[in-house]
Amino acid sequence: MCESDNESENNSSAHISVFEQRAYIKIETIRGKTVPEIHAALNEVCGTDTVDRSTVQRWHQRFRDGRTSIDNNPRSGRPSTVTQDNTNAAILATLLDEDRRITVREIEQETGISKSSVHRILTEILQKRKIAARWVPHFLSPEQKDTRKDICRELLSRYENEKETFLDRIIAIDETWIRDFEPELKSQSNIWKGITSPRAKKVRRQQTKVKQMMIFAYDKLGIIVTDRVPIGSSVTGDYYKTFLAKKLRPEIRKKRPGMLQNGVSILHDNARPHIGAPVVALLEKYGWERLKHPPYSPDLSPPDFDLFPKLKEPLRGIRFPNLDILNEEMDYKLKDQDILYELFNITDDMAIDSDIGGDSDADDITPISRQITSSGMNDSISDQDKPSSSGCNSRTKRSLFKVVETASDVLNEWDSDSESNADDTDKDKDYEPCPVSNEININFSDDNADDSYTDFNERNILNVGSTCNYVNNELRKDSNTKKFNFTKIGKQPEHFSKSTFQMKSPISNNIFQSTPINIWEKIFSPLIDLIVRESNLYAEQSNNLLDTTSEEMKAFIGILIIMGFHSLPSIRHYWSNDKNFFCDRVASIMTVKRFLKLVRFLHINDNSKMPPPSLEFPSRHLSIDESMVAFKGRSGMKQYMPMKPIKRGFKVWALADSASGYLINFEIYTGKNSNNLTEFGLGENVVLNLSQYLEMKFHCIYFDNFFTSLPLAEKLLNNDIFSCGTFRINKKYYPKDLMKKDSLYKPGDIEFAQCDDISICRWKDRGSKPVTVISSMHDASHTEIVHRKNSRGEKIAISCPSSIADYNRYMGGVDKFDQYMAAYSICQKSRRWWVKLFYYLLDTSIVNSFLMYKKSCNRHKRKYMSHLEFRSTLANELISNYSSRKRPTISPSQKRSKSNVEVISTYESHIATKIATYRRCFRCSTKKHDKRSNIMCATCNKVLCKDCFAEYHKT
Repeated sequence: MCESDNESENNSSAHISVFEQRAYIKIETIRGKTVPEIHAALNEVCGTDTVDRSTVQRWHQRFRDGRTSIDNNPRSGRPSTVTQDNTNAAILATLLDEDRRITVREIEQETGISKSSVHRILTEILQKRKIAARWVPHFLSPEQKDTRKDICRELLSRYENEKETFLDRIIAIDETWIRDFEPELKSQSNIWKGITSPRAKKVRRQQTKVKQMMIFAYDKLGIIVTDRVPIGSSVTGDYYKTFLAKKLRPEIRKKRPGMLQNGVSILHDNARPHIGAPVVALLEKYGWERLKHPPYSPDLSPPDFDLFPKLKEPLRGIRFPNLDILNEEMDYKLKDQDILYELFNITDDMAIDSDIGGDSDADDITPISRQITSSGMNDSISDQDKPSSSGCNSRTKRSLFKVVETASDVLNEWDSDSESNADDTDKDKDYEPCPVSNEININFSDDNADDSYTDFNERNILNVGSTCNYVNNELRKDSNTKKFNFTKIGKQPEHFSKSTFQMKSPISNNIFQSTPINIWEKIFSPLIDLIVRESNLYAEQSNNLLDTTSEEMKAFIGILIIMGFHSLPSIRHYWSNDKNFFCDRVASIMTVKRFLKLVRFLHINDNSKMPPPSLEFPSRHLSIDESMVAFKGRSGMKQYMPMKPIKRGFKVWALADSASGYLINFEIYTGKNSNNLTEFGLGENVVLNLSQYLEMKFHCIYFDNFFTSLPLAEKLLNNDIFSCGTFRINKKYYPKDLMKKDSLYKPGDIEFAQCDDISICRWKDRGSKPVTVISSMHDASHTEIVHRKNSRGEKIAISCPSSIADYNRYMGGVDKFDQYMAAYSICQKSRRWWVKLFYYLLDTSIVNSFLMYKKSCNRHKRKYMSHLEFRSTLANELISNYSSRKRPTISPSQKRSKSNVEVISTYESHIATKIATYRRCFRCSTKKHDKRSNIMCATCNKVLCKDCFAEYHKT
């Protein structure tokens, strides 16, 4: 029988181990100590880790009986060497050969070997592990396995012979089900938690039965075309044939110039619609090759294994109200360049080792015999869904075309350059131009499947980044047209789709290497000499001598910048004798009298010499809004706007870059202007005046309902400027007969009307009234997905018109500029109205300088200084070493330190001390007889003359 001890042998948290305590018990037993004495000594040292008294007594008795070892006695049972016995390993190997599913417990019962020993033999000696079978759609017969090998060898051989041209011709096509709810994968619910935190629980959910089938066709450069099968229908042979002829082939001609001439190889699985006689005949007619595909091999189908799982993963766990909203979200993801880059950069390790590899719907295509009588297919996605060829590296292409990669792991690097961009319409003998129609009227019946197709998505696509030299005069409308014929059919504005924006910035690429003053001088340096000249002239006219210089004026501006981020209640506080306000940095530059004199005679008279508005690096999207310059003095231009944060001041119409907030142009409102166009109101004329430098550049301008009108949108469109803005429904030309009343709208309702390239869209979110937006660059029927929280706090996806989504995205340019301006504004109090505008102009130059610097640093991926650091550096560079003081400044603390420098005399407990300045005597000085002294009582803190010092303290 084995001797069992109560103590733990492996207590990692004890300061003194059990064996060390046994050794101590042995030593003390030899020395003749009793059990209570030994246990008390152990308890004093080990505390809670001390072995109990009975254990001390047991080992004390053993050592008295002559035992010398402190180790445990050997245990009963088989020796550990049984795990190394080749005989037992052979017995276990025989049992495994007879039954591969035998359990460890069954082996233990049959052989008599302990369970731990059985497990050790299986894992360490026999090198076995027990794993479950992987679920596969079908078991492959030996013939099918041989077919897989033969097809892979054939494709590999073709690649070795034809190299890149073989993969350039391949187009992979497949279908998948898109459901309104797909449950999250287990791996998607992983969260970081503490070691002791319990495992989260999650209810198992099933995918819904509400679904719609989509067809995807793509090559190594990206998606070529997608198509949605009508709800409730699947893909039949006739439908698939129509897709190839009427959807895929025109898109190949448009998006892959030269591909039809070089040959097309179609890679799709062996589903019945793909191998039917109509499809085979159509492929032979076009001369398209159909690559062989092994049966029941979704792992050799790029869409099933790579594209579909990655495309569906972001949508899992989101319950969409209906399939229309789901389709809008899918379209958005297919147009997002970042998402496409992620989809087409699936590496081999990700595809092979991922738990989400393979599409669950790959074998869920059941042909439906009923005839499809839909009015037409959905639009294909735009050509923007194609990722750039530079984003497709060798791993991407191997992942897209795993048919070849299965046979070989080593492939040569792919050439990412595309083929010639020349269209092959003149070389394709089967090409027939399709007329463009504004109405979609497509019938896919068998009788007229080849004759009734209208390519309503065919349009000229300009290369992105090239200079836009296309102007379609037929799209321009007469500016005097006063009738807008709106319809309920939405379409993409042709003028906008045919325009390509490119703005060549005059900013140097290396501007991030410049100092803040170098950047600021690019904007403001022409004004320095003008300010100096006009200020000196104004002082002479006032019979004063200012005699300022450029260096002094730069130092003056530097002080204003410091005052902007180091704010005090008034200007004089910077030179105050109170150390709580005194600013040595400002006081050391110039005296307060000199600073106030510069402020007094600061002048700018010749406005005709002002430089024109600068157009530095504006992006395509700009915004126009009103800004306020605070002023409460007397001026005929002062405005009162009770709804603004700044209620009184000068109104400034501003044009700013939507992305950065850079102020491009501004106009101060001075009242009615006789130079404005009479056919437009104030708001329209403001937009036209601010945007006159942007004509023929294809900018997109956003503004609110104060400026918006339908004639203005048409006028801007004639100038090649696209516009989008909120709209007041009480304005002229609003199509009331096509729109519902406000009271009839429910949250989420969308209604639109379109007239040529100008659209009106209305959408009710959660407010009391719907939002109305007009646009000359959006398809009124297009929507995007936005997220809102319901009453339970759950995040839900709702549909929003694209025009309203873009308006919310790009309208805040002027607000961004105002935020930069308000953070460290240099504006100081002044009764002269134009000085306030001068401060605004100076602040504008500083903010624009910082934005130029920030954009340049971001472009070169360099770290940039903050706005405050930029202003501080600019102030230091402007001031440099300039100082107009004849002697160094003295801080208030230094002035007070000179007060108690010399003790003159004492009177009882009162000490007379000498101070630096002469002050009026507290006892005898009057207004008529002013008597001053430099003696102060340190105890009373009173200035007294020599005659009054003793007399004052006697009383």
